[in-house]
Amino acid sequence: GNDLHYISNTYSFNLSKLDLSWTGVDGIITTNDAVIGVQNLPNLTQLKCRNCDFVNTPFLAAVATSCKKLKVLDLFHCPTNFDLCSLEPLVKLEYLDISQCRMNYKTSLPTALSL
Repeated sequence: GNDLHYISNTYSFNLSKLDLSWTGVDGIITTNDAVIGVQNLPNLTQLKCRNCDFVNTPFLAAVATSCKKLKVLDLFHCPTNFDLCSLEPLVKLEYLDISQCRMNYKTSLPTALSL
């Protein structure tokens, strides 16, 4: 978690791509750490969080409100349940990988189809 805080504070305006894949396994990075981290990275255009336990609705809401320039979001195989409705503010999103993820399909599927 502290490494992510360091990265987001040090490179907050320069960083455009970040790969956190597999760092959220077994609590290496918590949801709170991840939320704080993305809040300091407004220029991200690509974010990969493959197989990360911290990916949940609060994290995605933080991404959507803080990373307005995001074009690529890779959530492949994220094991926690989340709702895609929180991604609606990401109007520049061009690529979203939600394969092998858990989510609330009743509310998420219509949102995913409209993205």
